[in-house]
Amino acid sequence: MYRMSLLASKYGGDVMSQQEELIESFGTTYWLIGKFSDGMSHEDSVATPSFRTNSFNWVFGHILVSRDRALTLLGKETTLTAEERTLYETGSGPLSPESAVKLNRLLTALDASQERISKGLSAASDEDLAAIFDESRNVTVGSRIAGLHWHETYHVGQLEILRQVNVEREAFP
Repeated sequence: MYRMSLLASKYGGDVMSQQEELIESFGTTYWLIGKFSDGMSHEDSVATPSFRTNSFNWVFGHILVSRDRALTLLGKETTLTAEERTLYETGSGPLSPESAVKLNRLLTALDASQERISKGLSAASDEDLAAIFDESRNVTVGSRIAGLHWHETYHVGQLEILRQVNVEREAFP
């Protein structure tokens, strides 16, 4: 809240609420993921680069696991099944083309997550976001969701590189 007040006094106008900031931020990464996925096949998405890293498919699924955590905090239905989430959790093993969730399914889950996150944040009150998520670290629900989005932006950067490596195209189709 202090940062928002500081910005308002500095620029002399209204600033976005935390809900609006998060909706805009998730919207930006949603758009980027769509651009990086455009024209990619499932086979492209599961290709393993020649250097040690996860596939595009795994990173994408991992982003959706994180989005599901945000949806849970917002009281919304998650987009992946428990079985699907297990494939993309931190520390999960490498995916084979057969075991990976199909790229089209991940894209459908992304669309659903974006809609649900936007609706959940729009309906969330300031008090909802100020509620304590982790008492031992004094982390609020809003801070946790912002942290999940930061995590998402980190992995979206990986998607751009993996697209270029795996599909041998420019980052944007």
